[in-house]
Amino acid sequence: MHLWNDYEGTILAGQWTLGRLLRTEGRSALFATTKSDGSPAVLRLTEALNDQAVLRARYQTIQAAGDRYLVAVEGFGDAELDGAPLSYAVLEPTQESLAEILAQRPLSPEETYEVAVSVAGGLVALHAQGLVHSLVEPESVLAATDRIKLRSDCARPAPSDEDALLEGAVTQQTDAFGLAGIIYQSLTQGRLHDASDALALPEPFATIVRNTARGSWGAREIQEELTRPARAAAAPVPVPAPVAPAVATSVPVASAEAASVESAAVTTQPFSSRSSVVADTTPASGSSWSEPQPVAPGSRRGVWIGIGIVILLALLFLLFHHGGSSPKAAAPASQPTAVSPAPVPTPASAPVHKVVTPAAATAAAPKVAPETAPVVPGGKVWRVIAYTYNRRDEASHKAAIINDHYRGFNAEVWSRTGQRPFLVTIGGEMTRQQAFVLRERARRAGMARDVYAQDYAR
Repeated sequence: MHLWNDYEGTILAGQWTLGRLLRTEGRSALFATTKSDGSPAVLRLTEALNDQAVLRARYQTIQAAGDRYLVAVEGFGDAELDGAPLSYAVLEPTQESLAEILAQRPLSPEETYEVAVSVAGGLVALHAQGLVHSLVEPESVLAATDRIKLRSDCARPAPSDEDALLEGAVTQQTDAFGLAGIIYQSLTQGRLHDASDALALPEPFATIVRNTARGSWGAREIQEELTRPARAAAAPVPVPAPVAPAVATSVPVASAEAASVESAAVTTQPFSSRSSVVADTTPASGSSWSEPQPVAPGSRRGVWIGIGIVILLALLFLLFHHGGSSPKAAAPASQPTAVSPAPVPTPASAPVHKVVTPAAATAAAPKVAPETAPVVPGGKVWRVIAYTYNRRDEASHKAAIINDHYRGFNAEVWSRTGQRPFLVTIGGEMTRQQAFVLRERARRAGMARDVYAQDYAR
């Protein structure tokens, strides 16, 4: 066989035209291609070493692991190229990799969370089929349509228990450590070395990296840790009954509504503390202690005697500690009442003694941002950057050219500090989703491929 790039333009198996060579990996190469309907795809070619049946079985297992977080294997088969046997797999098309993004900037915690959820989900799906990924690194995390996915064509059977003990063996725990490394690198642009590196990370990433680097957690535990905040945020928060009805009636309605809005805002934060959600401790209807136990008729007299002794001891205790003051609040022995434990008030239901005036209630109401200003979590806005200049006049000239050639993009000059660099942006301020949609629209319109989206603090 010739070099892989010599086969660009060759037709394989009578239906696949080998386009641009994307990259090579050992005895494999990945080419751009198109399907019969004209849609793009990626073709992975592997030079066979009498293992075509093994490769077909591997691709079939990867297909069985099909998950929304894995780059799909859409088909596979055998072919020949210059008389040499090959195995090929047709892969879902993808865009840039995480490695390309990290070469420019680190990710925000929100972006890192999205990446970690995708990679963990893909690894769990592969591990469930007895596979290891073997290449868990930023280059394997790819943007496909509107979702982040983990490439799957490099997966292979997990080693046996004996082989897993060999030095350099790639195991499912190796994959998990690779995910911890991706999390660390996404936030810091540095390499993960050991569990002590987790000290520099926010939660929940610090817990994930520390436990995984120690070998305590695998992909399943990482996925559970990542999804636990989402489950807690979606769980209903029980509101206990007020301790004193008189206090509850003194709270104005406007104040209660403002408190409920504030509480809801806290629970919808993407990384809200799990301690802010109160667990529902109401016993099940069939639990052994939720219903009163029946008392035998012959034992009722003993029960009343016991109640009387308890009340007498309580009276003696009050007399001893309060210097003989009359315990007016004590209930008479002839009218025993069932006493239930008082519920522990949450911050949202704690008694409020301050009287809120109508003006204060109006000020406490949440402000609604105007429609022209997008609501961006964390006080950040996104911009799409087309060009960067050191001189304002050059940037202004370029913005004018863009507005002449590309209608509707509203190019303008923006500087974060009022000094250089001067950025030629399009579209103004927007949300993250709007920014990436506009970036793709600009590329399709013919602008430079290095147009990028960036978040900035207000």
